[in-house]
Amino acid sequence: MYGITKTFKFEAAHRLFTMPQDHPCRNIHGHSYVVKVSVWIEDIKQMENPNMVIDFGKLKVFQKQLDEFFDHALILHEDDPLYDIVKDHVCKIMKMPFKLDVTAENMAYLFANSINASCKEYGIKSGQIQVEVAETVGNTASYIREIGVM
Repeated sequence: MYGITKTFKFEAAHRLFTMPQDHPCRNIHGHSYVVKVSVWIEDIKQMENPNMVIDFGKLKVFQKQLDEFFDHALILHEDDPLYDIVKDHVCKIMKMPFKLDVTAENMAYLFANSINASCKEYGIKSGQIQVEVAETVGNTASYIREIGVM
């Protein structure tokens, strides 16, 4: 398979609302997230440019999404009562969709689905996407999905 990997970065705060009351990650805390996106395809000759999987520049759309929704945001679970308390006092706040808690695993899942939508636009009909989300050095979660499958 042919593959490319691009690395992105953003800063955000969160808390793990679904953890037990005494768990330290239930407190608001922040991370310098590093996101690695890999796109793999079988036949590079079927691409618009038969010499590359995808132009790295086209993945800048994903960086814009990270900047708009995640960078320097407080990210909370949809049901977190803290949202109503801080929404008028925090400049940038977002709720994780689908009642997902704000874990690196769930972020990798969301980001892979976002990249999948972009792959269709770029003519990539099959292959794999792997997204790795590192909260800290040494703590990384991954999600792998097939391209095109919904």
